[in-house]
Amino acid sequence: KEKMGKADQSVESEDVRSVKTNLKTIKKGYKQINHSGKAYVSESEKLAMTTNELGDALLSLGSGILTSTSLGSGLHTLGTQLKTMSSVTQNYNAATNTNLVGPIGKLLDVDIKRASDIKKRQEMARLRYDSAISSVKSHKGGKAEEELEIARQSYEQTTRELNEALTLILAEIGNTLMVELKSWANSQAQYYREMSELWTQVENQLAPLPTSASVTTTTTVLNAYVPQPTPTYETTYINQPVYTTQHTQQPTAATYHETSTYSQPGYQSTQSEYVHTESVQGTNQHVSLEKSFQQQVNLEKTTEQRPIEPTM
Repeated sequence: KEKMGKADQSVESEDVRSVKTNLKTIKKGYKQINHSGKAYVSESEKLAMTTNELGDALLSLGSGILTSTSLGSGLHTLGTQLKTMSSVTQNYNAATNTNLVGPIGKLLDVDIKRASDIKKRQEMARLRYDSAISSVKSHKGGKAEEELEIARQSYEQTTRELNEALTLILAEIGNTLMVELKSWANSQAQYYREMSELWTQVENQLAPLPTSASVTTTTTVLNAYVPQPTPTYETTYINQPVYTTQHTQQPTAATYHETSTYSQPGYQSTQSEYVHTESVQGTNQHVSLEKSFQQQVNLEKTTEQRPIEPTM
């Protein structure tokens, strides 16, 4: 049926074909404007954000060590103006959405979409009408004639609806599109005038500042650290220890007394006594050993320490 409809174009007048062509052109143009307008706003938003970040960076550099210098003053001036420009850009982005992108998108989503749906129904009605015409030529009279009349009425109805939809779209475009374009153009002209004024202010504020700015500040340079050699010490006792041992043999028995004394300057003397008694009775030998040891503690050691000079 579709092939037959395409082959027989007698029912589609040039006026109807022109309506379809115009609708297609309008739809394509609005889609491109809508897409490009959204991209324009998006890029402008990115520019506003980047401009604000650049302003913050200049303000940060102009603070601190450069605050009281002419260079710091110039950085502060430019950074402040850039942040103002960022705010102005954002405001005019909203105007672009209101004056251009929004109305274009509304017409595309509502009126043009409705006309496109009517155009699809009209195309189906045309195919059925073409098929009915072919059927009547092959089978005259009766049911074929009835189907042809129904197809003709459907085709003519959808064609009228398509013409009405295109007429409404053209009227909407004529009444609103020029107004929208003028409003957007005016807002853009105002935007660039404001931006020009801001840049002129920056130029005038920077003009008195010297081209070559010297930055002076007081800086304390710390001496480089030079590691010192680790000192070594030699311990020398003032006097060497003196040991004294005394042996005494008692006349009465095989008893020996041994007394040992340890003395050293700076120490308390330490004395120990060893007693050995031995007696013999018959064949038995009895050995009595007695040992006593006394020692004083908590001795305080007296030494003299002197550093040994490193050998070069």
